[in-house]
Amino acid sequence: MQTLILSCNTGEGHNACARAIKEYYDLVGQTCTIEDALSFVSEEISNLVAKGHVLIYRKLSPIFEWGYEYAQNHPQRFDADSLLYHFFARGAEDLHQHIVDEQYDNVICTHPFSALMLTEVCKRYKMNIHTAFVATDYTCCPGVNCSDLDLYFIPDPRLVDEFAGQGVPAEKILSSGIPVRQAFYNHLPKDKAKEAFGIDLAHRHIVVACGSMGCGPMEKLSQSICVHMGSDTELTIVCGTNEQLKHTMDEAHKGNSNVHIQGFVKDMPLLLDSADVYVTKPGGLSTTEAVGKHCPMVLVNAVGGCENYNLNHFLQTGKAVTGDSIEELVDACLQMLKRSDTDRDQEPVRNAARFIYETMKERQNT
Repeated sequence: MQTLILSCNTGEGHNACARAIKEYYDLVGQTCTIEDALSFVSEEISNLVAKGHVLIYRKLSPIFEWGYEYAQNHPQRFDADSLLYHFFARGAEDLHQHIVDEQYDNVICTHPFSALMLTEVCKRYKMNIHTAFVATDYTCCPGVNCSDLDLYFIPDPRLVDEFAGQGVPAEKILSSGIPVRQAFYNHLPKDKAKEAFGIDLAHRHIVVACGSMGCGPMEKLSQSICVHMGSDTELTIVCGTNEQLKHTMDEAHKGNSNVHIQGFVKDMPLLLDSADVYVTKPGGLSTTEAVGKHCPMVLVNAVGGCENYNLNHFLQTGKAVTGDSIEELVDACLQMLKRSDTDRDQEPVRNAARFIYETMKERQNT
């Protein structure tokens, strides 16, 4: 079974999801590769879109939210007659040739853009392949309903009606969860995890992270937490790939032994094992990772858009709390800190990557 995963460099979550699926395929000895869908249009466009997304996400989040709402309110912008659809269709010929050359049996998309491109490939060419889309947010994002693939893997069974209501055929929808790395389904004792990060075993531990790009009110939020958390608590701030933010945080918390500044953390599963509270933005992947670790969450509505739906999902399911201001967020964090480990949600979490693999394998064998 030869599998191609089509991601898109507009946010690390889509790529992280793709890597999580590939990781499981690798574990079971199946051939699986990941490609950036926009590279089939052109490498230059892919790089431009990626850089623009980072800029908007970090510095111009209101534009991101406005753009998402506009796309929601104008679904025709993604249909087969739209300029946007035809833009993605420009990559169809090269993508088709790549699928043929590499003899792929299955193609899985982790972004609506790649799903639209693959839809055009399947329209133009008769291909004996199985196709699927994997949602990376707890909502049916704009454009998904304009694609036409074999299966749609969604994060939660409570979202079936939403996807179907947007036009995704109900018989194609399967609830899988969002794929995350296998390490997020395993657990190391908290004292061992704290020791690995130099956290006093007698101290409580707050982890603050706002995505791989380090967006949101990180400076004000972390400063306020430091003021109120007390000497028996330690704070780890994850700045991701945002080097400017890391430099600012290093300067702001210089000399405070209870504050630890991290850049891009490679072992996030271990860091979450060490956490008593996780303060983060409601990205689809970061929230799913925390649920896998049964880690209490305080969610910061940093960029809006699809993350508003993620936020509401976790508030409604009781797996997170939030606040409308820095003060409310800090209070929620401190209240959450008082909970004992036995209060953590221990509901079993489905291994999404395994479910997707087993489903695609079954279709391959029928």
